[in-house]
Amino acid sequence: MTDGHLRMTYEEYRARKYLPELDGIRGLSVLLVVSVHVKDRAFISLAGYLGVVLFFILSGYLITTLALREEEDRGRVSLKAFYIRRSFRIFPLYYVVLGMYCLLILGMGFKADQRDVFIDVLPAYFFYFQEVPHSSHPLASVPFDQSWSLGIEEKFYLVWPFLAFVLLAGTRYLRTGTALLLVLLFACTPLLNEFGLPILAGCLFPYFDILIGCLLAVLLHDRYWFACLSRLAKPNVAVGLLLGYLFVHLWTPFAYREVYAIAWQYLYVVVATLLIASVILGGGPLPRWLRWKPLVYVGTISYGIYLVHLFALFGAHRVAAYFPGSILQAAISLILGSAGAIAIAAILAYLVERPCIRIGRRLAARVMDQPTIR
Repeated sequence: MTDGHLRMTYEEYRARKYLPELDGIRGLSVLLVVSVHVKDRAFISLAGYLGVVLFFILSGYLITTLALREEEDRGRVSLKAFYIRRSFRIFPLYYVVLGMYCLLILGMGFKADQRDVFIDVLPAYFFYFQEVPHSSHPLASVPFDQSWSLGIEEKFYLVWPFLAFVLLAGTRYLRTGTALLLVLLFACTPLLNEFGLPILAGCLFPYFDILIGCLLAVLLHDRYWFACLSRLAKPNVAVGLLLGYLFVHLWTPFAYREVYAIAWQYLYVVVATLLIASVILGGGPLPRWLRWKPLVYVGTISYGIYLVHLFALFGAHRVAAYFPGSILQAAISLILGSAGAIAIAAILAYLVERPCIRIGRRLAARVMDQPTIR
């Protein structure tokens, strides 16, 4: 490390294979998402819906960083291996949980008042277009609605790896410029609302968040830009970024009511990305806090928590109902809901998620070991 604190050098950054602090951010993000689905005024100021934005930024950064390193180590990125790993990581657990929803709602009559809308959106869920009903039913209570972000991500990863690592393979400056251009392009998608296309705007704008993470990965992979961005890890800068992020995050629920709401969304994504960059680079005390083992563990099973937390909250609300109209009711819902979601996700991780991930990695390794036919 350099400068007497935790800032890392470019060589150390490139050598690191795993950053537990990023799982710490995932852990906090998924707990934020759980808080917003408690649906209590006590947690409105936490702006829990912004947890998804953090997931998007991290996803773009991590996927792109892994691809950049594979390209440098092997000379090219194997899209086939990537899609195998991705499919075995995402789809099995998703369809298991979707099956649970079908069993409860269609088979056991659970939430009968939502049966018709669930049947209506089920084809979109099955074919991985979850973001469409989410954007077209903004005020409706749609079962499994939290899965909308998965539809966004999977479509992105059908296109981005091919564009960045096949069409633009090895083109350092062109790839950086393309990433920046795409960030600016998708930043303009809210303008589609002015043309009567709110659903399309809602489906496209989240790609701005993911692309910001991709751009961060591309910049940090470059030695020159790494040196420039490493200033974010200076202790005073890192603390300033943390305080600035907390202000922007907590003010967001109020900013969304103002005329500058869209500009505030851009500001949030930029500030969050700079803070994540500071964490990656080892700036200030935050990385150490984020490496707290229980939080990191929550981050490692955050995908399962994201999928199942509404089940856990349903039970938590039943217990909390014995304390009506009090802050204790909201607190019980959040604590029990989070604990229940962690427990369910841990079981599913052991039974479904991790075995499937291991299978995907083995199959991908076989593909990558095959000789290239020219």
